Amino acid sequence: MAESGAMSVVERPFPPFDVNQNVRPFRQFLTDDGLSTGSEDMLVDGSVTPVDFFVEAPQDRDLYITRLSFIVVDQNMSLNQFGNIAELTNGLRLFYTDELGEVDIAEVLQTNFDIVRLCSGLPSFGDGTTAFIANNVDFISEGIIPVLDFKDTFGFRWGLELQNGSVQKLTLRVRDDITGIDAMNVITYGFLRLPDR
Repeated sequence: MAESGAMSVVERPFPPFDVNQNVRPFRQFLTDDGLSTGSEDMLVDGSVTPVDFFVEAPQDRDLYITRLSFIVVDQNMSLNQFGNIAELTNGLRLFYTDELGEVDIAEVLQTNFDIVRLCSGLPSFGDGTTAFIANNVDFISEGIIPVLDFKDTFGFRWGLELQNGSVQKLTLRVRDDITGIDAMNVITYGFLRLPDR
């Protein structure tokens, strides 16, 4: 017992497990079929038929997504454009799906700045017209490289959980033609909670 009769506790760095359970690092692109073998190339025309890139709950283990790493690459880009093309009309939509339906994380991402703002301006670098824009990301093309941290942004203690065997998934939907930029993809990072050995 601690002072004032309070019980002393130790915070665990991960969800409580049985003795034989463990975790494994997870890294996967959002892909067009949700699998690690799918296409992560988001240079698609979603203006007529939207195109989804996603990661879904595994069948046999829980997945905790701690962060998303975005990259949008194009020459001579600025924050008020998408890559170096005009502001998108319909934009991209980032959303979470569970048994109750869909929850928007970002309903409309139309410009480079919209993605930077979603990610709370992290990482922060550069200034003036070069703020948040990295040089020579792909040959001579610039890029934005924002990171969305689910723990910090939404207060999820261990990240966004996708429970095994559920319909839960995280999706970025492309609703415009973005084939005119040099590159775009999103990587998910987190960990898998493995079953008993």
